[in-house]
Amino acid sequence: MATLAEGRAERARRVSAEHWFYSGMAALLAAVMFAGFAPSYYLHGDAPLDVGTYLDLPAQPIRALFLLHGAVFSAWFVLQLAQSLLVAGRRLALHKWLGQAALVLAPLMVIVGMLVVFYTTRHVFHGETQPTARSAAFPLALLTWFSGFVIAGLSLRKRPQAHKRLMLLASIAIIAPAVGRIEMLPYPDWLPTWWNWAIPFAAPLIVWDLATTRRLHPATLIGVPAFVLMFPAAVWIRTTAWWTDMIATLVS
Repeated sequence: MATLAEGRAERARRVSAEHWFYSGMAALLAAVMFAGFAPSYYLHGDAPLDVGTYLDLPAQPIRALFLLHGAVFSAWFVLQLAQSLLVAGRRLALHKWLGQAALVLAPLMVIVGMLVVFYTTRHVFHGETQPTARSAAFPLALLTWFSGFVIAGLSLRKRPQAHKRLMLLASIAIIAPAVGRIEMLPYPDWLPTWWNWAIPFAAPLIVWDLATTRRLHPATLIGVPAFVLMFPAAVWIRTTAWWTDMIATLVS
């Protein structure tokens, strides 16, 4: 009987730790999103000169699109945090009901994100020094990987451990623009040219798996390398002629 009680207590501790981990990661990502975009979006005012913002005055023709873009991406991180807290609070019915919002929000994010990318590719803003077709590769890669993780995560809703990891990776995949706007982060010469400080945000998932199960969950084993691969892939793709031709055709 004592052994059974101890087993139940150990399982309860593991579940509690898991709730803390996913809720903590969701809170961290939401905080980073706010910190990165506070100057140019949330607390928009006199942003530093090297902070790119499409909300500067004079108002640009489709200012509302950029406001919507910020709103829907912010909503995603709020939704993830709310979902994590609902699971931690054992509000599973509400978690499942609220999760339906992702079926609408994720496609809306992709659509709005692509409109923003194509608009900013066609109209050069903020002292862009390289061809805008090349600049489009990175945000489109983020949207592609985000879509892949969300589709996989929602498809595996009935497998909670895979679902949690894939939805977390979806959010990590789109945190890069916010991270890139945090000026204190160093980019020394010894880092590869494709390096992005969003990459370390996937490390806690690896540590969590190894600490709790001593092995990587398949979703982590496949998802984290796929996430990291996104960065050199985007750098390579944007240098190819077919990419430049394709983007030029799409925005013409």
